[in-house]
Amino acid sequence: MVDYSNIETSTNPSGKKVVVIPLEEWENIQQELKELRAYKEIKSGLKTALLEVEAIKNGKLPRKTLKEFLDEC
Repeated sequence: MVDYSNIETSTNPSGKKVVVIPLEEWENIQQELKELRAYKEIKSGLKTALLEVEAIKNGKLPRKTLKEFLDEC
């Protein structure tokens, strides 16, 4: 979990706002982002699979045997 109390804002010499955080917090943010991306990828795959099952039920895609399904992996 990221501790946002350690995050500061500042202004660089050109007048743009910047965020200053401890390296450990940055690493935590990067890890959380990595986990979120993995979650989204899994969720997307499940959504696709459910849509394919619905299409198979409706006869829009051919049925596969378990062997055919496993051979695709």
